[in-house]
Amino acid sequence: MNKTFIFIGPTITLEDAQQRLTATYLPPVKYGDVYRITELYQPEIIGIIDGYFNQVPAAWHKEILWAMNQGVTVFGAASMGALRAAELDQFGMQGCGKIYQAYQSGVLPPFIDDVFEDDDEVAVIHGPAELGYKPASEAMVNIRFTLAKAQQQKLINAEELKTLTDITKSLFYPQRNYAEVFMLAKQYDIAAERLSDLGQWVQENKIDQKHLDALTMLDQINRHKTMQSSSQKISQPAFQHTTQWQTAIDEIDQTHHLENPVLDELRLTGERYFELLDQALASNLTGSQPETASDLDLNKLHQSPDALKLGLAREWQIKQSQATANQLSPYQLDQLLLAYLKHSGELSEFSSRAQDKKAKLTQQNNRLTIHDLTELDLLQLGDWYFTQTLGTELPDRIENYATQLGFVDGDDFYAKILDEYYYLKQNHEGG
Repeated sequence: MNKTFIFIGPTITLEDAQQRLTATYLPPVKYGDVYRITELYQPEIIGIIDGYFNQVPAAWHKEILWAMNQGVTVFGAASMGALRAAELDQFGMQGCGKIYQAYQSGVLPPFIDDVFEDDDEVAVIHGPAELGYKPASEAMVNIRFTLAKAQQQKLINAEELKTLTDITKSLFYPQRNYAEVFMLAKQYDIAAERLSDLGQWVQENKIDQKHLDALTMLDQINRHKTMQSSSQKISQPAFQHTTQWQTAIDEIDQTHHLENPVLDELRLTGERYFELLDQALASNLTGSQPETASDLDLNKLHQSPDALKLGLAREWQIKQSQATANQLSPYQLDQLLLAYLKHSGELSEFSSRAQDKKAKLTQQNNRLTIHDLTELDLLQLGDWYFTQTLGTELPDRIENYATQLGFVDGDDFYAKILDEYYYLKQNHEGG
């Protein structure tokens, strides 16, 4: 089971990140996410690159401290991660990259007269998950690094550097981009030809320091994982369990405690999971509820142009949905599926069953776990589940089947069907 979880967004694409480090990649971090990931998956490593600033509450310092207290090594870089690492490195959070170093010291050379502390230095506006969180503005810190390089190459002087950075800083972060800055700079004492040359130079030479720092963090995590067995563990920070903390985690749990059990109930239905996931992806793609395969009368396709169009549209939906699924992380797929279940009205069915199962299993004492079972026991358990519950044959490779359904691994799958066995047994016995 992969025990490394990384929060990314506009700073680095999923494809680039996966090429650098094998991990579970999640959307930008927000309030409660670090706590939930730690509570649900017991990770060894959490890396924070991107996070939300204004749209939703940001990741809380105390949940990061709590995760480290649980033995999780937490890395941060580039954006929200650099901010939190600079604030928590004294407690053991691992900061990476030049932006983290600037936040930690409060200075970003050559801008030594400016205190480097504002979160708007790394903030950008970006597109939705389906478009890979593509940034629609330029980060202030990237513009600083680019203009500093331009000064080093004598394309601008120190006074022009200050003028251009002051103009950029005066803009609200969603409005920051090079074209806007250079247009506004025409009002100042900078020659138009000089600005034109600078604009052309920027197209080929601009620095994306956030992206570079993200890569630095992923490389550092790789090195950490390689050396982990022989290196000394980072000391765990002391953690004060306050009333405020308890209130916060109660709020987070109340909001999200059913997510995994709900999806586990759906996964246990086998093919129904794949059908609903396909519908969720197609619905997300088109913005409307798609037709299911069973709704199409294939015998009438050649008789009705409209039916033929519908069939072709459905085929296109399936292909596009599969492409979308390949671009999303497991976490993103889960969120998409939960949203679809809520929209379709099917969420309550799975939620009710998950709650009932949890209540009844809690009442049972001396239940076996999968670690108590022999290989033969597991084979018999799998045979019971597929033949008696689903009415299908036992798959050749349980591990592949389990991960396709979204279970963590084969052990996780067997643990869930063992719970299902005890749950159905108790229901049958009237317990």
